[in-house]
Amino acid sequence: MNNRIKITFWFLFAMFALLIIYIGYFTVVEAPEVINNPYNLRLSASESSVKRGNIEDINGVVLAESIQEDDGFTRTYNYPRMYCHVIGYTGVGKTGVEAAYNAELLTLHNETLQKFLYIVTNKVFKKGEFSLTGMELYGNDVYAADTFDFEPPAAGGDEGTPEDLPEASPDEVPRHIETPTDVPAETPEEAPEDIFDEAQNDTPQETPEDMTEDLQEETTEAASEEETDIYENSDIDSEIKDIYDNIEGNQDIDLDSIASDGYESENNFFAPLKDGYVLKGNTVVLSIDNRIQEKAFELLGERRGSIVVSDVNTGKIKAMVSYPNYNPETVADNWDSLTTDDENTPLLNRATQGLYPPGSVFKIGMAQLIIDTGNEGMSFDCTGVNTFGNKTLRCYNETVHGSEGLTEAFRNSCNGYFAQAGLTLTKDRLITEALNLGYNKDYDFPLEHSESIFNLNKDSEDSELVDTSIGQGKTMATPLHINMITAAVANGGTMYTPQIAQGLKSAGGRMIKKYKPEEMGVVMSEETSAKIRELMREVVTNGTATGANNDIIAIAGKTGTAENGTDDDHIWFTGFAPYDEPHYAVTVMLEYGGKSSRTVGIANELFEYIAGLDE
Repeated sequence: MNNRIKITFWFLFAMFALLIIYIGYFTVVEAPEVINNPYNLRLSASESSVKRGNIEDINGVVLAESIQEDDGFTRTYNYPRMYCHVIGYTGVGKTGVEAAYNAELLTLHNETLQKFLYIVTNKVFKKGEFSLTGMELYGNDVYAADTFDFEPPAAGGDEGTPEDLPEASPDEVPRHIETPTDVPAETPEEAPEDIFDEAQNDTPQETPEDMTEDLQEETTEAASEEETDIYENSDIDSEIKDIYDNIEGNQDIDLDSIASDGYESENNFFAPLKDGYVLKGNTVVLSIDNRIQEKAFELLGERRGSIVVSDVNTGKIKAMVSYPNYNPETVADNWDSLTTDDENTPLLNRATQGLYPPGSVFKIGMAQLIIDTGNEGMSFDCTGVNTFGNKTLRCYNETVHGSEGLTEAFRNSCNGYFAQAGLTLTKDRLITEALNLGYNKDYDFPLEHSESIFNLNKDSEDSELVDTSIGQGKTMATPLHINMITAAVANGGTMYTPQIAQGLKSAGGRMIKKYKPEEMGVVMSEETSAKIRELMREVVTNGTATGANNDIIAIAGKTGTAENGTDDDHIWFTGFAPYDEPHYAVTVMLEYGGKSSRTVGIANELFEYIAGLDE
């Protein structure tokens, strides 16, 4: 018998333990995904009753907001095309920040207070049901005269008006709220004793003047006691704060004025909520600087491609634009054309989802591998057209570079040098280097994004190894990932998880959460990154990106030209600035752009603009 009890006990204990473990796992790991799942009916239900929170840039510029209309809320975008691939849209499904932070935008900070005000102002004080405009007040009594077609009782039980009440003695002043359906008009002597408990206790009755003075004193004391908690320890919506300020500021609250003028009374501290309190979700504050975003949008124009700007020391995205774009406010109307436009794919965020051969920007990783394996002294004699087995490579314009070391080959972007380096360093090392830099790996970025692809394996032919070493072949990368690698070089070797959000604000405007930078890991040593920074600066001062060599801000970077099977190559530029104290990384990618000088020019102008903002 005892054994059976023990077995039952341990069985039940194990079940409870597994249940607790599962709940913990679900809460920590699965909850965020479930909350933002489009099939989450709880969030869908909130859409109709909660005003979706704003989306702002880091400086408080409102980028998206919801406008209340008769039939609900309408989402509006103040810079529709400029932010369409970042903020996304809501209505016909959700994308971008609207999808990634859907729960946050519908979450009520200080939920209990918000719901209390919502119920009070929309259910209790709502005009036509129980309106302050229709209230008659005397002392501590409130009568909803207009709303319920009801007049308060006069002394002696006769029907009367508020003007009759002052003739009654203090003992006859009712101290409760009466409604026509609950209590008939009657004198205090006729009413049940339990209704008049307060009037029959040992406390002396007060005159109406005493009641008003007490109300003023209690209001003043409450305001003094609550001030610290309200302003410092809790979040108060601006409308709620207005009510509080009115209570605190009105030392002479004129109840008769409120009674006669209702919401129009200057003493009515409920006036800010005369139209009813609206439940409001949190505001998502982006890390993007709208000024940099506007400039990037202007520079990209109608060129197919994308621009990414990030803070090299945090991974925070400062600007992200992509073209072709679309208007998020008309997605529902244009859904069929948007989803069937396979040539332009306007819904695609090219900065995060577009996959392109990295071309010569891949040589940043090759340079790291050469340095880390102690092969900096390797040289190559470039003839402009170089053959490796059955593979022939041409340098840009078949330029003959002659004898080169790493510095010369990097600034000239010599294909022959890096192809020879790939063959020398072997496939295994190149595979390890690519994985180290984040190829074939996902990362925790909230917007829709693609993994960069690295297909080289131990069974690959040497011809594929040659192509891979110069960023061609089957290797594919997103502009965002190239920007992450560039930032790691700039900051000393740490790769950060890219972040698009700076934090959350309550509807009242107080910052309630800040997202801290997250490190993905150290991908190169400080010593190696310093050498690569020197190489990238050499590209700008003496190499293929001299168009970015200016007197305003020192830029370091790398150009790239990637073949794509057409006569017009994809072109890249990725770099950072200022060179001595890196702060920003900029990556520009143009589809079928032709000459890399175009991306260099865009990046240079953008860096110069940013330098002007920091002055």
